[in-house]
Amino acid sequence: MDTTEFKKSIKRVSEHRERKVTNSYGGKDAYKWYRENISEDPKEAVTLVQYLKIIRETNNRLREYIANGEDVKFPAEMGALELKKIKSYVGFKDGKLKTNLLIDWDKTLDLWAEDEESRLNKQLVRYVDKYRFKVIYNKDKAKYVNKSYYQFGVNRGLKMLLRNNIRDNKIDAFLGEQYYDGENDIN
Repeated sequence: MDTTEFKKSIKRVSEHRERKVTNSYGGKDAYKWYRENISEDPKEAVTLVQYLKIIRETNNRLREYIANGEDVKFPAEMGALELKKIKSYVGFKDGKLKTNLLIDWDKTLDLWAEDEESRLNKQLVRYVDKYRFKVIYNKDKAKYVNKSYYQFGVNRGLKMLLRNNIRDNKIDAFLGEQYYDGENDIN
């Protein structure tokens, strides 16, 4: 089995995956709420297509801001999206290796395709970067209830834009919390 076939078998890309979000509201749900609660005159209300186009354009602008390293502050004291960098660490604690370096899955799968023993031992190849970057939804100054139920997830397209801009040194971020410095405990 060559490397590409091995990667496909590990990633299971030949199988059909059903992806469905069931625990969240989408654009159509928001439009339904808008029509029921906000729009008074049906002739003046925006259509579903217009409504979804507005959402898409807003999300694209948010993505541009974040990809350029700018903080996004939400209106009505709903918090902010911030780009933070965290110093990478590698160290031992209680005889075990502790690190926050990310796994380079492409090189790891290449290694596993070449060496059966490394696959059985689950050896991982990691990126060696001085800092890790992370988009954080900061709720510290937000003034609403049940903050723990809200979260923000970065999609793959935004991650790739951020990665390219960071590698090209187009953006930088404030240094966030350092979880482990080789001597202190991990929080």
